[in-house]
Amino acid sequence: MIGKDKTKINRTILYYPTIALPEGSWLKQALLYWDELASIVPLKYDYETDKTKPVIPYSPDIEYLFDKNVFRPIPPDNFLKLENHFEKHDEFFEEIKIIVKSESFKKLVPKNKKRFYNSKIHHDKVSNRLFDWLQRNGLAKKWEGEGEWYRFENNTGLLYMALLAKYLADIDINHTMPGTNLNIYEGLVFKSPSLNEGFSCLDVKFKNSLPIPREDVSIADILDFKENNKNRMALLNFRSSLDQFHRDLSDSENKNIVNQVLAGFKENIELGVSELTELMKESGIETATGCLKTIVNVKSPTLWGTAGLVADQATKIADLPLEWTIPGLTLVGAIEVGHYLVSEFNKKRAALRGSEFSYLYHAQEWGII
Repeated sequence: MIGKDKTKINRTILYYPTIALPEGSWLKQALLYWDELASIVPLKYDYETDKTKPVIPYSPDIEYLFDKNVFRPIPPDNFLKLENHFEKHDEFFEEIKIIVKSESFKKLVPKNKKRFYNSKIHHDKVSNRLFDWLQRNGLAKKWEGEGEWYRFENNTGLLYMALLAKYLADIDINHTMPGTNLNIYEGLVFKSPSLNEGFSCLDVKFKNSLPIPREDVSIADILDFKENNKNRMALLNFRSSLDQFHRDLSDSENKNIVNQVLAGFKENIELGVSELTELMKESGIETATGCLKTIVNVKSPTLWGTAGLVADQATKIADLPLEWTIPGLTLVGAIEVGHYLVSEFNKKRAALRGSEFSYLYHAQEWGII
């Protein structure tokens, strides 16, 4: 059964910025390519069953994945109650203050009288120090009759959850990456607020490049597909190919090498996509195309002499058009590589991860990425 092996280290994607995972294409894509899905879930002890259960009940799909050991709730107090990690808590507090004061975040938050406080954050997820600071700045409130819950200004609540996911991924026992489908919150927690600060990374976009199950494909069918040994090996090979591609980009010393890496990867991705699509077809799984964006750490500073940075956008270094046929469709995919200026708070995180350290999934249309 998928997820039953407790001894292996799973590759886990930790969704942010909400407790609930998005239904539809994001869920199907993540389920296909990751061993395990996770989100930040406050838990409470149930005396009748002698077990912990979520404060907010799971949706039927997530309940099913939880029973199959493919979804894992990660309690916020894994970070908040860390012993001897005061430095990490201080870093979290400083980072959220800097983001809240940034111009990009201020543009999201309405003036005081027009603010909505609909983002309910369980008190177990928030330190008293941080809540008091947000309350003084008009971004959080205590609500009468809701003792276990705080009310955050909507954008502030999502920012807080996004940032918490990033820190929880760092300390998790598995190979865990933060992932989302919302570009704006990825930008807030990773992108440098200024061209005068931060460090350079690569922005790698796979546009319409990944075969994914269509939205009408059941979760059970995807799990059955992954249980088959032949299918599982094809997925592992494709995933390993993507990993190596990211590592090669991370090691690139100049633009020419980046282009060589892209050219060398072209055949690998075409073969991998073709094989996976055919295997899914044989299993009765109809496919669509998905998009993926990763932020990749760069080990060689010499790469940044090859192109300049443009404020608030990734300056393109290179892109590689790809063409392949999915049954019934002719699709053109592309891989685009650009500069991405990341905030200094992520420097140690990037070094520890080695290459990629953030994932942004979206299906088909790239407009919001």
